[in-house]
Amino acid sequence: AILIFALEKYPQKKRLWQQAAMLEKDHGTAVTLEAKLREGVQHCPKAEILWLMWAKEKWLGGDVPGAREILKNAFATNSQSQQIWLAAVKLEWENDEFERARLLLLKAREGAPSERVWLKSALLEREVGRPQEALKLLEEAMKRYPAFSKFYLMAGQVLDEELKEVVKARNVYLAGIQATPECVPLWRSLIRLEERVKGVIRARPTGEQARLRLPGNDLVWLECIRLERRSGHEKLAESLMAKALRECPKSGALWAEELLTCAKPLQKSRSIDALKACTDDPLVLVAVARLFERG
Repeated sequence: AILIFALEKYPQKKRLWQQAAMLEKDHGTAVTLEAKLREGVQHCPKAEILWLMWAKEKWLGGDVPGAREILKNAFATNSQSQQIWLAAVKLEWENDEFERARLLLLKAREGAPSERVWLKSALLEREVGRPQEALKLLEEAMKRYPAFSKFYLMAGQVLDEELKEVVKARNVYLAGIQATPECVPLWRSLIRLEERVKGVIRARPTGEQARLRLPGNDLVWLECIRLERRSGHEKLAESLMAKALRECPKSGALWAEELLTCAKPLQKSRSIDALKACTDDPLVLVAVARLFERG
């Protein structure tokens, strides 16, 4: 009753309509929920969340054409909404309507461009087996948004994994690192590419460069440690771990790795050290639990 009164007094408050819709979802029926959402978008046509909730309920109920129509109406008052564009793309994509999704993404790149829209566009082409088209989109996206690291990351993956152009992949990773040197996944991808193609001798200097460029970054240290372990250089890995823990003494990721790889006689004392350094860290707690499970 209070919510009904509030809606009558403040019909333009989208938060109230959202609360009313959630109430119907929890305690009403599909019919009453739809009625409430329809009324809500009539009063608040700019409320993206109400349109999206309505379309989602239609979709979950198996009415894809109905969800499509709702999103079409949503565009009429929210033509620049990235969320609505991407919801429409998701609807078509997950129902294997790839041409519809592709057309929507094209319109979104023209009418509501953003990093997410360009990334989704490239991802669609990659998933349907068109790596060259994906790469073209990524190359254009990197020009438009040069500081968005995920474009370089995906372009490098496409070149390396699908097109088998390792040299170009390496150059893309290097360009990405130059544009966004703080991006750990780019450093990790470059280290692993160098390791696979040229071996640890080539990958190790890349790891050292990453540590210089990103001092105190525990994930960079972790990648360098794992590189040495993958190459069978256990003593060097242990030496790096000691340095890493001095530089990043509260890193749960490093302590978890240490616990799971140290010699069995050291596990108890190292577990105590880890729990003291990283109280309640989930990675450390899981690592300790795994040690108990091993016995």
